[in-house]
Amino acid sequence: MSARTAAPAWHDAAVRLSPDRVAWVDVAKGASVVLVVLHHTLLALTATGYAPRVLLEASTALGTLRMPLFFLASGLFAGRALAGPWGPLLRRRVALFAWVYVLWCALRLPFFSLLAHGLDLAAWPSPAVLVHALWQPSSSLWFVHALAVFSLAGRLLRPVPVPVRLGGAAVLSAVVGSGLVPVDSYAWRSMGAYLVFFLLGAHGSGALRRAVARLTRPAAAAGALALGAAFAVATAAVHGSELARVPGVRLGVGLVAVAAAVLAAAAVGDGRLAAVPRRLGTRTLDVYLVHGLLLAAALHVVVAVVPAPAGGPPPLPAAAGLTVALVVGCVTGSLAVGRALRRAGAGWLFALPAPLSGRRPATSATAGRGAGVVPAPRPLAGATAS
Repeated sequence: MSARTAAPAWHDAAVRLSPDRVAWVDVAKGASVVLVVLHHTLLALTATGYAPRVLLEASTALGTLRMPLFFLASGLFAGRALAGPWGPLLRRRVALFAWVYVLWCALRLPFFSLLAHGLDLAAWPSPAVLVHALWQPSSSLWFVHALAVFSLAGRLLRPVPVPVRLGGAAVLSAVVGSGLVPVDSYAWRSMGAYLVFFLLGAHGSGALRRAVARLTRPAAAAGALALGAAFAVATAAVHGSELARVPGVRLGVGLVAVAAAVLAAAAVGDGRLAAVPRRLGTRTLDVYLVHGLLLAAALHVVVAVVPAPAGGPPPLPAAAGLTVALVVGCVTGSLAVGRALRRAGAGWLFALPAPLSGRRPATSATAGRGAGVVPAPRPLAGATAS
């Protein structure tokens, strides 16, 4: 019996929903980007005194899940590109991510300068910061920069046996993630810690997708609960303790977290509970790029309208309510902005323009969609942007 015919009915139903999507991957990516928006929101609220630090600490504790899962999902369909010739890799991945990164860095500079300094142009940062951002990635756009770097690294490491590649990336993650080898830049430190998850996705794509396809929903749910409990216990023990500085501990917790998340995504991949994260999973690039602008604008209004907290942050329920409202608003607003920009013919904000990619111009209905599309299951699928 073939793997295709042996796959459980619930998995086949998920695949049939769209020939271009893999349900559980979209769920995982959608959940990841929501966690990213939540973390950025709590960072901003805590810095301005509108949220108790306990919320930020809780979000920070999820750091071993949030970006590792995002990078694993991004690597799942990069295997073919990394194993193929340089030309398609440079056009479809490296040039794409470089274009998006540079373009959005340039867009964000006047936006944030205007919010911070108004029309006092003399107070605006010099455009030279954009040049600096090429090798010192922006703290909020570093993920896109990392995808370009990881694509290059994965292709350069092709002559190295896969076990050696993964082993080397794991060692890098262990020593950088623990602080044993200090790296001042948050972005480069994160890249060192998370490269292994991208390579795991790229090199384990076929095996992981086949394993998920063979799971029944109850088995996936049971596995997710067991590993989720293990992740919670490990996180409680490691977060804020000296254990986090032991090389390999954070990596181990991250592997458990990612395994739990994959099983949870597989368990709900075609169900009603997955409808929202699946939708988000098809537009993670939109949310990732746009939400920071919307969050900054929303906080500008909050600070101007809502009285500043006196004597400490507001009560936990009020802070949590504000956080949820901002996260939902930023996510839904990002999707709306992305959709409006594409309809207005600005899909090039999210994808490499046709003249640079060597492809024919896309239609208005499909312009910019390539950055969010995850190919259907096959031995090794093409690139996807997150």
